[in-house]
Amino acid sequence: MHQTKKNKTFTNTKEHIAYEQTNKQRTGAQKRVSMSLELQQVSTVVDGHTHIYPLDMALKPNSLTVLLGATQAGKTSLMRVMAGLDQPDSGELTFDGETVIGVPVQKRELAMVYQQFINYPSLSVYENIASPLRVAGLAKSEIEARVAQAAQLLKLEPYLT
Repeated sequence: MHQTKKNKTFTNTKEHIAYEQTNKQRTGAQKRVSMSLELQQVSTVVDGHTHIYPLDMALKPNSLTVLLGATQAGKTSLMRVMAGLDQPDSGELTFDGETVIGVPVQKRELAMVYQQFINYPSLSVYENIASPLRVAGLAKSEIEARVAQAAQLLKLEPYLT
């Protein structure tokens, strides 16, 4: 699989990760102010059953997207593909215009939240939001700011205490 990033071609994911780490060291980690995620003709088939029919979808910067559908409609399957937990059988998935198929989950800077509170039931709301930010190595002040911003957006502020 060949991946490209601005005029640089990678023959494998390991090479891509090494380039990313070197590039971050050179330029410094930059704060992401917005992002976009696009799916083009993404589909998945599991054990001969179609879980996601070919789908085009775009998540645009500075917006909140909610995925609704009936039971067994493919919502979780779609979220798993977008988060990088599963690979699509066909189609293209791009993050800020760059393909992320084959890029490890940890490098995508993207997370999913289940409808049911199943991720870390023993942690507070604050800790559930802050946990992936800590894993990403953000400073305490940045984590606090981002948790506050997410809580405000999702109307979870009363639950932070």
